[in-house]
Amino acid sequence: MTTVNYATFHSKADALIEPTLRCFQKISKKYFLFHLAFALLVSLEILLIGFFFSPLIDSFFMGIAIALLFFTALLYFILRLYYTEQKPEELLQLRDEYLAACKEYLPHGIQRSDEHLAIANSACRMAESLKNTEQYFYKLPQNLSFLSPTFQKCSLQFHSNDVEKMKELFLLASIKEHISLIKCEPTSLDAHAATANAYVMLSSHYSVKKRERKRKLADLEQKHRYILERALEEFKILNDYAPDDPWVHEQLALSYQALKMVKQEIQEYESLLKLKPDDYTALCKLGSLYFQEGENARGLKIYEQLLTLQPDKAAELIQHYGVGVLN
Repeated sequence: MTTVNYATFHSKADALIEPTLRCFQKISKKYFLFHLAFALLVSLEILLIGFFFSPLIDSFFMGIAIALLFFTALLYFILRLYYTEQKPEELLQLRDEYLAACKEYLPHGIQRSDEHLAIANSACRMAESLKNTEQYFYKLPQNLSFLSPTFQKCSLQFHSNDVEKMKELFLLASIKEHISLIKCEPTSLDAHAATANAYVMLSSHYSVKKRERKRKLADLEQKHRYILERALEEFKILNDYAPDDPWVHEQLALSYQALKMVKQEIQEYESLLKLKPDDYTALCKLGSLYFQEGENARGLKIYEQLLTLQPDKAAELIQHYGVGVLN
């Protein structure tokens, strides 16, 4: 079996990121220009109606102007429905073309598991490269650089949805490849850990979207929770295979925290501290959870323990005393 030189592969695959970003920007800009063109056309027609709105002007021209406005509005909504369906297909096609191009750099005769891992990593790297790109879709000449902050805000407003969608597509592709990897190596701890991390990345993406979006929160919350539950299952599998790995218990605790499952989160921090008793950050977190659940006696025991070992952490912890009552 041929082995993969991942450093060489990723250096070649990363060279595809810039042209892919340019193609993505062209797609996003095309739809923005479509909306802008119709907005300008409607504005012009409204001005035309205002010009003909006078008893001195023949009503025939007024009627033509109004009819033209209604025709433009009808045409816009028809084309908008078409473009609304077409754009996701174009973004999906661009993603698939990028991943197919990455596969061309893989040597022949490699194991299927290596192929899935390489493509999954490429998808993650592409998703990461999309971060904050919506602010820089438009580059101004040097003499107009003072307008850059305004253009960045406008670009963020008009293109952020497309960037989020594209990033989501690549993260979903990464998860798909990781699942295929597990099918090749069902008992591989590395495969399950990589899959869990892929789920965590996507859940973080949904979490950011929830903070930034005021609409469709119910849909985002459902997606966020579903992906977190999938990540939790992968960490449970890792815990079955490696029950003495502190990292696994830490990740389980974080997953339970995101799912607001406090009792289970406490159990994971207790397990973590049995393996790493000198993890004072985890100890402080466990104490705050005790206070949150009204178990003040147990919380104060941890406070006394931290007071001699980490006074700063102890001062931080005692601020959570009574939080369960106040909430």
